[in-house]
Amino acid sequence: MPQYSIYVSCNQCGGEHPMGVGMYLEHGPQDKKSIRDVYHGGALPPQVSAIADHPCLCLKTGKHFTQEDDNQVFLVPVGWTALQ
Repeated sequence: MPQYSIYVSCNQCGGEHPMGVGMYLEHGPQDKKSIRDVYHGGALPPQVSAIADHPCLCLKTGKHFTQEDDNQVFLVPVGWTALQ
């Protein structure tokens, strides 16, 4: 079963940061996709829904932020690179 990491788009620096949360999905995306694209407004797994209320740390500025936009939270296959 494929493994995925959760990344969020940063409100502070505009980059993307890993949340340190992983999950396994039997029918997940082949490349990086927003959770809105993957779940189309349906029920989210608990690992993903917890992100909306969880403060994220910007790795560049050291400031905390929250990301509530499902288009800015991504499932990224472990081992995936943009060059594939």
